[in-house]
Amino acid sequence: MFDQLFCRPSARAKHASAPFAEERSRYLERCTERGDSCWTMLRKAHDLLWFSLQLNGRIDLNLSIEQVRALILDGADREDVRGPRLALSSTRNRLVGHACAWLQYLGSFRDSIELIPFGSRLDEYCNWALHERGLTVASVDRFRRSIKYFLRWFAPFDRPLDSVDINDVDAYLAVGNVRGWARVTQCNVVYALRAFFRCGAQQGWCSPRLATAVRGTGSMHWSDCRRAQGGQMYSAY
Repeated sequence: MFDQLFCRPSARAKHASAPFAEERSRYLERCTERGDSCWTMLRKAHDLLWFSLQLNGRIDLNLSIEQVRALILDGADREDVRGPRLALSSTRNRLVGHACAWLQYLGSFRDSIELIPFGSRLDEYCNWALHERGLTVASVDRFRRSIKYFLRWFAPFDRPLDSVDINDVDAYLAVGNVRGWARVTQCNVVYALRAFFRCGAQQGWCSPRLATAVRGTGSMHWSDCRRAQGGQMYSAY
C-alpha cells in the first residue's frame, strides 16, 4: 500500500520500516477501497506512522481510549518540528480519531467509539473546509456537529449518500421544527449542510444544485438568519 501512496523510495521505506507496518498497510488499503480521498489517505498514513512510533516497542495494540490519548499527549512533550502540530487541540483530536479507527479495524480497541455514518465524507468536508476554504477550527467543529446529526438521521433509510436530495434535507429540517429548534439552530444547520453539499459537488458525489437548493423551512429567510446570528454570516462556502 505504501508503494501506491508515496513516490519517493525514502518515504516508502520510512513507512514500511516503522512498527506495525503490515497492520497500517491493511487499514489504509481498506480506507482506499471504501473511497477515501488521496489527501485523506496521506493524512492518515502520516498520522498512523507517527502514532506507531509513539508505541515505544510495544508488541501488541490492545489499547484503551485513555492509553491512546496518553500516548498522544506524551508525544506533545517531545514534539518534532517535522511532525504534527500537537499544540493544537484539533491536531490531537484528529490523531486520536485516526488511531482509534485503526485500532477498531484491527479489533484491538478496548473501548467503543462513536461511529458516524458516512464518516469518510464528513472527514473530507472538514479537511476541505480547513485547508481549501480557510474556516477556523471552531467553525469546522460546529459545522461537523450539525452535519453529523444529519448523517445519523439519514443513515437508517439505507440509501447511499449520493442519493440525498432536497426533499431529504427539507424533511430533516421539518423534524427539527417539530423538536423545537431555535431559529439560530436551524440557521446553523442550513449553513452547515450547504457547505457540506458544496464540498460534495466539488468531489463529484452530489449535484451542484443541491447546495443552493438548501433553504430553511417555513417562514425562515436569510434576513431572519442574519438577525438570529447577530448580523453575522458564517463563511462556510
